Amino acid sequence: MDIKRTSIPAKQLQETRLLASVRFACLMAMAYPNPMECQRVQKRVAELNNYLHYNQPSANFFHKYGQKVGLLGREFVLGICPKNNQAAVSRLSELPEQAQLAMSA
Repeated sequence: MDIKRTSIPAKQLQETRLLASVRFACLMAMAYPNPMECQRVQKRVAELNNYLHYNQPSANFFHKYGQKVGLLGREFVLGICPKNNQAAVSRLSELPEQAQLAMSA
């Protein structure tokens, strides 16, 4: 078996770090009905918005979160508004049932 080391561009590493920090903030905000009410989540989403304001996201990031709502774990979703390029987090259960079915497929 030949194991190859693949390199990940610095841009994707930065995006992964930001997404992981948003996800963990959401997990710590389980007591809130809307994760965006938590100050920690707001801070992490603001960091992501700052990144999106000054940098062009990678193709993978744009495909997963830019054109539609993307999953952040099993309970949360992240979407980016195409008009103002701002990210927002919500619970998967808050989405309409059709969107939930599309996410699980």
